[in-house]
Amino acid sequence: MNHLRANVDLLKSYVDLAANVAENKATLPIIGYVLIESKNNTLRLTSTDLETTYMGALNVSSINQGNDWELCLPSKNLKKIVDTLKKQKHETVEIKPSFTDKNHPTVMIGKYKIIGLSRGDYPTFKFDFTNCVFYKAPLDAINFCKPAISLDETRYYLTGIALAENSLVATDGHRLHMVKTNKENYGDGKNDKNNNALLPKKSIDILTSRLFSKHYQGETLVVNWGTETRKRYTAKFPLGEMGELIIRCIEGEFPDFTQVIPQKNNQSIIAEKFELQTIVNEAKVVLNGKKAVDYKGMKITATDDGVQFEAASDPEKGLEYKNHYNENNAIFKGKKLTIGLSVHLLADTLDSLTVAQKDTPLALTFADALSPCRMDYTDNVSSLEFTSVIMPMIV
Repeated sequence: MNHLRANVDLLKSYVDLAANVAENKATLPIIGYVLIESKNNTLRLTSTDLETTYMGALNVSSINQGNDWELCLPSKNLKKIVDTLKKQKHETVEIKPSFTDKNHPTVMIGKYKIIGLSRGDYPTFKFDFTNCVFYKAPLDAINFCKPAISLDETRYYLTGIALAENSLVATDGHRLHMVKTNKENYGDGKNDKNNNALLPKKSIDILTSRLFSKHYQGETLVVNWGTETRKRYTAKFPLGEMGELIIRCIEGEFPDFTQVIPQKNNQSIIAEKFELQTIVNEAKVVLNGKKAVDYKGMKITATDDGVQFEAASDPEKGLEYKNHYNENNAIFKGKKLTIGLSVHLLADTLDSLTVAQKDTPLALTFADALSPCRMDYTDNVSSLEFTSVIMPMIV
């Protein structure tokens, strides 16, 4: 068999990505392994949790001319050994496979021996993105939509981000986050206006993690390999030289979100992002809520004299928060308005809008006290349009 020599730093980078996707399940142990394939001085790594698949290939050098090989190694042991080699400051390492036992081949990585499994036990993947739809999906857009993903598994079609017609959208029924983006056809790829690819939250968490996000190229290719009656989508996220992350989308139809986006809001409160974040964070201290599911509200009263923000905790705690903005700090346009909004949902919106600077003026628009609040922001650098809709509440 072909013996290889690999750069330890480079090998560690690929193994870290592969091990992060591999999942150890007692019901299906094989997906806790990483598929290793040696071919033409290239070492290919594949790992999967059956929903998210990582594929990467690094260049290596051959020590001896032998046959190509493939086998599966446990991700935890592989990562542990590579991390150890890195700590020992090895620059390169030799990789020597042995197939004396075909069912349990072994690999010597430096001085360490790992017992693996044969290739036949690992899932087979075939992905064809020749004819697909291209989305511009920067990390800022994905992170903006992420907080609005529903955690309610009974409504599985809301537990992800929808790659809809020219936009990325997520909603949990209490708020909606949307980013308008670009969408183009590649090959014979066709637009699906009535069906959207739904990226699952677990896969989004992997993509936006520090390990993967630094390699993400800000675009994705989506292919429909199902039938007219059963749409089945797969999305590919290029990671530059580090390979690609392939996600099997949720099967289901995302609701028509355009119906809940207000179009005739004629009243607005305009204030700087940092000022709004300060008010919201101060109100959260009084409300003492830890998660968005608490849905504790803040009362907003807007008049010609200024804008007042109020929040009160439970009567037993006796805590109360008031902040009055005069016309120099916040601008209100419209008739007198009193509305209640969830502090946590508003905080999520402001925190996830990372592209906006602290002194950026943001506008909260309303139709009346019973209608949703809408916030829009357009980034001049990326030309992305961010929209957030928050349902009102009684406080």
